[in-house]
Amino acid sequence: MRETQFINQNKEKWEAFEETLNDPKPDPDKLSGLLIQVTDDLSYSRTFYPNRSIRVYLNNLSQKVYSTIYKTKHSDKNGFVFFWKEDLPRLVYEARKELLFALAFFILSVAIGVFSSMKDPEFAAVILGDEYVRETLRNIDKGKPMDIYSSGASDEFFFMITLNNLRVAFTTFLLGVFACIGSIFFLMYNGIMVGAFQYFLLSVIYSANLF
Repeated sequence: MRETQFINQNKEKWEAFEETLNDPKPDPDKLSGLLIQVTDDLSYSRTFYPNRSIRVYLNNLSQKVYSTIYKTKHSDKNGFVFFWKEDLPRLVYEARKELLFALAFFILSVAIGVFSSMKDPEFAAVILGDEYVRETLRNIDKGKPMDIYSSGASDEFFFMITLNNLRVAFTTFLLGVFACIGSIFFLMYNGIMVGAFQYFLLSVIYSANLF
């Protein structure tokens, strides 16, 4: 089907959609039906007219329908409950491929950290820092391998951990604008660090017979 024929065939329907969207109180059920029809037309245009303006128009129209649906539903529900019961699960489902990729990449990075620590005993010191490794070894000699995390005031330690996690999360998010290269780097670095830490701690504890 030619693009002009496709437009002429569906033009009145799309105009009716836009009129419905301009309604101050649109019916969510009616909008849901419109969304299905619009996304069907959008899928068709993506297949046969990928570089044409009609695809952009339908994409914008479907986004308007979608936003209106959830805005209307949201206004009738408690915002906090709506976010945890509907909004967040939907966002996670829509990003499931990206999340699975991130999980797989993180697991691979952990495996790299473990493998590198197995091949080079000094690898943990390079990743975790010499002072951290020495302090952990001293605690292991005292029979308290996790004592490094119990030193100092608990509220101060909690604040330091929280601040560090927020800093890493923000930096990872910020560097994501560079084609996700920064985010991938931080994900890989943290995965390698987790793998190196786990192998280092378990191997030293095992060798000291602290199990």
